[in-house]
Amino acid sequence: MEQIAKTAGVSKGGVFHYYPSKYDLAMDCLINRFEQMGTKDTPANLTKEEARTYARELISLYIDFIKDNPMTMNFFLELYQIAIDKNDTQIWEEFYERFVQQISVLMEMCGIENPRTKAILLMATLDAVGLQSIILPNSSFQWDELKGEIFQVYIENNLKGVD
Repeated sequence: MEQIAKTAGVSKGGVFHYYPSKYDLAMDCLINRFEQMGTKDTPANLTKEEARTYARELISLYIDFIKDNPMTMNFFLELYQIAIDKNDTQIWEEFYERFVQQISVLMEMCGIENPRTKAILLMATLDAVGLQSIILPNSSFQWDELKGEIFQVYIENNLKGVD
């Protein structure tokens, strides 16, 4: 906390005024990072083709984030474990539900049947890629191939028809 205060140009007490613990600060940083990553609301009224493009971009953004920030997934898991230990997972549940809703709406715009179920499966796959990057940090993932295959499996193979 001392280094953070020094870097921010504030006192350590000033940091603790806004963040009572390292966990609170870390959670805020993580949430802000995911916000920057694109977990905002899906744009309304997209055509099926625009929704497909947006889905491809979202998958690409998530995979690039994992690739470019290999320790973030580990950080994410450590913070979640702390939340479990504190019996304080509400913010995690809210974040997860918001992300499921975003992906569900996007899949619905694509014309995909059972969008919520398929959104959960897509998210599980993306999280599994992140976990795999922790387990096998020196693996030579074919990142672009992963993006393409995930898009193919969860979006293209489920389209009812494109306008």
